[in-house]
This record gives sequence, C-alpha cells and structure tokens, in this order.
Amino acid sequence: MSPTRTLPKTYLDFMNKAGNGIEFLVGTNYSMKYIFDLKEWAIELLEENNFTKKLTDNQFIFMMHQGYMFWFFYVNDEDDPAVYCYDESIELDDFNKVSDTLSDFLISLSD
Repeated sequence: MSPTRTLPKTYLDFMNKAGNGIEFLVGTNYSMKYIFDLKEWAIELLEENNFTKKLTDNQFIFMMHQGYMFWFFYVNDEDDPAVYCYDESIELDDFNKVSDTLSDFLISLSD
C-alpha cells in the first residue's frame, strides 16, 4: 500500500482562489471541473505521440492547454515544488522542467 500524499500548499492556495472556474487562462484547463480528467488526457496525449516516458503516481497533472501540452509537479511533500511540462510541438526525450517552484510558475502566467 502506497503512503498517502498531500498536495502542496502552494497548489492548494492557488486552487482555493482560482479553482472554481475563474477563467484567467483562456484555453487552459485547471479548475475543479477538469481536475479529475487531466491525468487521463495527459496519458492519452503521450500515447498519441509515442512518447517514451510514462507518467507515474507521484506526478500530479494540474493544468492542460488546448489538448497539446500539460504541466505537472511531483507530489513529494514539498510546499512549492518544481514544475514540468510536456508539449507535443517540441521534440523532447524527457519532460521539460519549466520552473523551480510552482509559485514562480503561477506568477509567470500573469505576465
């Protein structure tokens, strides 16, 4: 049996403020309406593109944009984890680290 993990405080704070569907990111799914579908959609995207890396149980997909890219963090008991991305328009062998912290990533979205 795997240990129970909690989502990072930074993510929970973000969802508390924006998770009810405030659309500040047009074309991006992140709200509670979609949260349970995101991982399934991400797995389908990776399979469609024959991407060699697979998602694991400790990777939490928290955002997807227009069905071709998604962002995730590792659930590892950090309050402000690094953010990784998959983008089908970029040729990569592994997931791309896009921010050292979730808070910096979220702030960059408002620029």
